[in-house]
Amino acid sequence: MLIPYFRLPLASQKVLGIEQIIIGPTPYPGQSSHSVEGLLLKHDISTAKGLSQDAVTTRCSEIPYRSW
Repeated sequence: MLIPYFRLPLASQKVLGIEQIIIGPTPYPGQSSHSVEGLLLKHDISTAKGLSQDAVTTRCSEIPYRSW
């Protein structure tokens, strides 16, 4: 299947205009969530709502992963 994406240069922006990132569906939601949060932290993008008005929250999709 196709995986849509949008190339976003993180190094040049501190405010992304993104409020939430929904991860998945994936067979490894925990690992994927840690990867996204690590990427945001690497680029010094806040992930805690209480600390910054521009913080990005992450959550896993509620849609089940299809393995067939």
